[in-house]
Amino acid sequence: MPSVDRLSALPDNIISHILSFLPINISVSTSILSRRWRIMWAHFPNLDFDSRSNDHETGTGDIINRIMSNPRLQSINTFCLKCRLYHLYYENKVEKWFAGRSINNLSLSLSCGMQSLMVALPRATFTCKALVELRLTYCLLPSFSGEDISFPRLKKLHLETVRFGTDENLPKLLCCCPVLDDLSIIGSKDDKYYISSPTIKKLELSSLTFISIYNHEVGIIAPALEYLKLWVRTTSHVSTCALTSLIEADIYIYYSFGNGDKPFRLSVLDFVNRLCKVKRLKLSINVPLPSRIRSIPRFHNCTRLELDFSWRSLMKILERADNLEVLVILKVGYARKWAFKWQNLRGARTSAKMPVISSSSGKH
Repeated sequence: MPSVDRLSALPDNIISHILSFLPINISVSTSILSRRWRIMWAHFPNLDFDSRSNDHETGTGDIINRIMSNPRLQSINTFCLKCRLYHLYYENKVEKWFAGRSINNLSLSLSCGMQSLMVALPRATFTCKALVELRLTYCLLPSFSGEDISFPRLKKLHLETVRFGTDENLPKLLCCCPVLDDLSIIGSKDDKYYISSPTIKKLELSSLTFISIYNHEVGIIAPALEYLKLWVRTTSHVSTCALTSLIEADIYIYYSFGNGDKPFRLSVLDFVNRLCKVKRLKLSINVPLPSRIRSIPRFHNCTRLELDFSWRSLMKILERADNLEVLVILKVGYARKWAFKWQNLRGARTSAKMPVISSSSGKH
């Protein structure tokens, strides 16, 4: 029985969709099958290029040039580039690739092959006004004025190991994102983070480092915020606006040396006070709160609470959480003291609505 070529009988858009799930170099190689297949790859909605595992990146650069030189490819759903030697093979080509094209989701992971150096983000990125999601990894944000860029549709911005260059660059970037909903900043080694946006609902700032020269100063003005993850090592200042819309928070503030001075500890206390509207709170702070801890408001909405705190601070927090359903204590003091205090805590909370209590062992 002769074989039947069922694949070629399918419409072009179906074949392109199937090919889009293959590695891009394999998909492009199908162009040798027939004249019809030569331009099949031009309809790919998603372009994912990863040359980090290749011995030679020239082949990947040639494939991208071949695809992006096709005038029919005007709209791209996703363009993803991960490379090791950006400055050698891609730096002078990106402007041409992005010019005049509509790209919805853009992901760039750039490297020049040396961990101590970062390459500047190509300015062509700022011309992609159709962007809905932008992910940048291992690059330097160049200096720019607010008039240089505009992301009127950008909803999600993910920045991982990105250097901002100056303290003004991050605020300027956020001002150019009028509908931004989701912001993640991970692994940055900058000292100051000033985040101001009336639209952000989800914020993750995770910049832990054991290098003492990084002294993070954090300022957040995001009144629409519903989820906050803040993991920082700092000896400076932590401040936010009123977080009346906040539903869930995951907070880790670590001070490397001693207990911090009084102004710093007061800033941490004021920050904790602003979390009082949350329903779910995970709080890990190695800084003893000052005697003014009595000023902590009640956490009436909180039903789930995870704490890694000094015992005195923990008890003060619990006294102000009236409607707990789940309590998770991650680590409090030394093991010998733990058993006695744990029994006292269980006795003190017997009348509370708390059917599940988890100890430092993680068992429920």
